[in-house]
Amino acid sequence: MALIKTCFPQFAPPQAEAYTRMTEDIPEGVLCRAVENVIKISRFMPTVAEIREEAGKILKAATGTRMVLPEEEWGKVLWAIAAVGPYRIPVMEDKDPLETNEFPVWDNETTARAVKKLGWLLLCNSENTALPYLQVQFVKTWRKLDEAERTQRRMENTLQGQRGRQLVSHLAERLTAAAPRRLGGGRK
Repeated sequence: MALIKTCFPQFAPPQAEAYTRMTEDIPEGVLCRAVENVIKISRFMPTVAEIREEAGKILKAATGTRMVLPEEEWGKVLWAIAAVGPYRIPVMEDKDPLETNEFPVWDNETTARAVKKLGWLLLCNSENTALPYLQVQFVKTWRKLDEAERTQRRMENTLQGQRGRQLVSHLAERLTAAAPRRLGGGRK
């Protein structure tokens, strides 16, 4: 946080405490590199979200994990449509590369869910002129499903601590207790 303070003098001690708390789960070396990288490309003081996003990219690069792009996944769907056709429904499982007329293998669960949501038969039986529209729908669906998955993981992480569970449980009890009064108090 000292580097941020040096580059952005308006960075106040309370902000430094908040940034430290919000990034405490990031390994120190990765955090330092992330802060450096974000400062290099930012005109304004970096946000916690920008720092966390950069740290995630650094960790993926360090582990050799590639970012999955929905546009690339659409290419796999097109390939599966051509290789399998409408008579076999693709499944997600660990297998070797496909042979002709085998079940397609989705190596990404979000892709499998997006294909299921759009409908395998619809994808296979569509005219070539509809493919650009279907690609847009697939990418939108894929991104929404991916965001929902990330949100779910974030909520699970939030609730992992006992304090978080107690807070949510207490809030749920209060809302449940207040609901009957709200519903019953209206006029006909």
